[in-house]
Amino acid sequence: MERANDEGVTIPVGRGLPGVVVGGKTSGIDLDDIEQFPEDGEGACSQGGALVHEVVEQGAMQLDGESYGTAHQLGLAAQDEYDNSERGPESTTVNPDGTITRTTIYTSEDEDGNTVYTVQEVTIDQNTDQIINVETTQR
Repeated sequence: MERANDEGVTIPVGRGLPGVVVGGKTSGIDLDDIEQFPEDGEGACSQGGALVHEVVEQGAMQLDGESYGTAHQLGLAAQDEYDNSERGPESTTVNPDGTITRTTIYTSEDEDGNTVYTVQEVTIDQNTDQIINVETTQR
């Protein structure tokens, strides 16, 4: 495959980056947001999974010229592989205090091969574009 850009990937990394929720369509990664996720993922998105997602996504856009939609799907696939889970349905709720909560259901397998469902709720302050809480629950 021919690359759209062979000069590498540039991804600014910082804390409290304005307009950046984890990474998204921007070319930045907000470590404050990444650190809100559990270290091991607990059956859902982990800190490492979120970071892998953003790096793969930016690589696809910057190196291969992919659209955000395609790059995002590649990032999700990389995140799922890293976390050994599969991202499923997602919903967004606007809370009375103005924050939003993105709820995602993940599936994985336990040691016995049984399907495990994990719900991850990510609450975002829309005024600051910062993740303020991540709750992960297995069901």
